[in-house]
Amino acid sequence: HHTTPRHATSYGPLCAAKSRQQLEERQMSIFVPLRCEFTGCQVIDADQLKQCSRCSGCVFYCGAEHQRADWHRHKIECKHLKKLGMKPVHYTTDGSDGSEAQLGFPVGCFPGPPPPAGEVTDNCFICGAGPDEVQLGYTRCCGMPACDNEHEYQQGSFSRDFCLRSHDRYTTCASHFNEGHTGDWRVCPSCTPQDGGAPDQAGRSWYSTNGFNITPALDHHFPQGSFITGSCDGCSRRLAMGWEQVTYTPTTPTKRLCKSCSP
Repeated sequence: HHTTPRHATSYGPLCAAKSRQQLEERQMSIFVPLRCEFTGCQVIDADQLKQCSRCSGCVFYCGAEHQRADWHRHKIECKHLKKLGMKPVHYTTDGSDGSEAQLGFPVGCFPGPPPPAGEVTDNCFICGAGPDEVQLGYTRCCGMPACDNEHEYQQGSFSRDFCLRSHDRYTTCASHFNEGHTGDWRVCPSCTPQDGGAPDQAGRSWYSTNGFNITPALDHHFPQGSFITGSCDGCSRRLAMGWEQVTYTPTTPTKRLCKSCSP
């Protein structure tokens, strides 16, 4: 079967242009940790880091020395990251309390308290739309406000224009809840990303790092020097799950093929 990403085309009759623009940006977003990607380097201070200019900040280094030392690895996917047009959302790790508090969501804060009863008055956490633009609801897993306009969704379109629906289908946060797991999804043994990012693997988990999440997986699940992309099992070209067409064959369901190698 094929998995082909669809980006915003028609956001919906009730939504303003500003919300549409923000949604399109979130659809292209990927959470990226602020750290030097050279294995063993301890630099995580944003003031000491510089991004790779070629892939527009998908990776960082503390200086030219470590960037050159890691280039043999990063060059394998650098051009492909740029081609995909990813929009990195950078986040820091705060280990002062013994946990990784990312973007204001410390470990253990999920699942959150039940959402307040009555009409939703907050803006959508994904696109920023307010109650005057679209019907809003709360995500069941993390209690965040989001556009509840799935009634406009056309079956088979695979559109990602519907915020609550996209969070429910395309995030580990939601699948953790939907599968009846308990506790914070970021420390659930069944839900935490297992990919190490080696060239013959899938790369970093799209479901744990895409823009439909309120916060990403903990960065230690993506070790320094790990790949963001994986590789096609047919031709070895770089391949990014969730960002481009990926084909799984019925006979070898774990084999990933790019569009060119698809049967």
